[in-house]
Amino acid sequence: MGRRNYKLLTSTVSLTDALSTYQDVENLRDEMVEWRDNLDGAGMDHMPKYEEVSECCDVLDCYDELQSDCEELEQMLEGTDLAGVMVTSQDMQPYKGRGFPRWMQMSNALAPIRAACEHLTSQEAEDNTEALTDIIAKAAEVEAHCETLEGAEFPGMF
Repeated sequence: MGRRNYKLLTSTVSLTDALSTYQDVENLRDEMVEWRDNLDGAGMDHMPKYEEVSECCDVLDCYDELQSDCEELEQMLEGTDLAGVMVTSQDMQPYKGRGFPRWMQMSNALAPIRAACEHLTSQEAEDNTEALTDIIAKAAEVEAHCETLEGAEFPGMF
């Protein structure tokens, strides 16, 4: 078994802070869309690299749903006891001198969101309140978006 090229770091944040990391996904989406547009503008839309980048962009298109569902979930949590609950996730960091590959950036952006969703979907609806049921359902939707985004295959430069 080979040695990993990264180390794992544990971070603990509140549920609402965890849900706000979706903005890092936007940066990746924008980078990939810009790359696709540049290839298209240079007349390279027939090349295999264009197809790889376009396929990645297609997967990242669900970012808008992730953003709106995370924001909606944050609003649903406001004023509840759950808002201040702390969740723990693991981030990857390359060893010294190495850059953050896109797949690692995506994983690090989604890890806190997934941790928050796992915590929320594991809640027992003791009082079976409608608000908690809605929160659990929305957290499941956010987690489904995360699964879709984790399926993005980021192409290499060459």
